[in-house]
Amino acid sequence: MFGDLAKSYATYLEKVNHKVDDTELKALFVKKAHEEIAKRLLTFLVKFGIFDSVVSEFDKALYVEQLPNNKDLVKKRAKLVAELFVYLYPALGGSHSDYMSSAVYKALVDNDLSVSFYLTGELRDLVKAKIKESALNPQRAFDELAEVRFRFTC
Repeated sequence: MFGDLAKSYATYLEKVNHKVDDTELKALFVKKAHEEIAKRLLTFLVKFGIFDSVVSEFDKALYVEQLPNNKDLVKKRAKLVAELFVYLYPALGGSHSDYMSSAVYKALVDNDLSVSFYLTGELRDLVKAKIKESALNPQRAFDELAEVRFRFTC
């Protein structure tokens, strides 16, 4: 009896820890973002590096899925990505960050890609620190992110 219980519990743990492999969809996200960035920015090779560094830095906190039958959710999550990513490109600043984020938004929406964030602990603190560092008015930035359902809890 305990053997079956232990086996059942092991199966449960395996299922709980099972995460769908989104490697191919992340690669598609990056590829399509590169295409949009190249259309909008003249010095796109440098911008690719900046975009790639953000995706790489937060890789474990990003989950990408394709939702061809849920355009509203794709747009909602793409807006959240665009609003957040503006603050994660501190080397760009100003309108270049806006152009980059709008390119990322378009890449996501045009390809029915949805990005979810799973920020905990250090990564959440890192995002908050980057926003405080790069935003002209950090509180307004946090408020704007809250409007698109991205909340920071203390």
